[in-house]
Amino acid sequence: MAMGGSTNAIIHVIAMARRAGVALDIERFDRISREIPVLANVRPSGKYLMEDFFYAGGLRALMLELKDRLDLSALTVNRKTLGENIAGAEVHLRDVIHRSPIRFIRRAQPPC
Repeated sequence: MAMGGSTNAIIHVIAMARRAGVALDIERFDRISREIPVLANVRPSGKYLMEDFFYAGGLRALMLELKDRLDLSALTVNRKTLGENIAGAEVHLRDVIHRSPIRFIRRAQPPC
């Protein structure tokens, strides 16, 4: 959610979860999106390209900004913890990866 991204992606993730037998619905994404701020100023909702996100520090830097919301003791596929994987990460371009929620994102209003 911190990446912003396409609403179309959520539909595809839900479909893949169903194929894998994982219970996941749009309401869960809605709950998460209310708790996790958008920090990446990348397209389609932002200004910059994924290449800019990479040069800004990439996913490790974004996760560093979210570290208080993550379980840093969780093991990952490389047998290191999430905390170990983001250790030493830096944000190099603050206009691409923000510390606080990006204000240009407007929450969609439910239909009347």
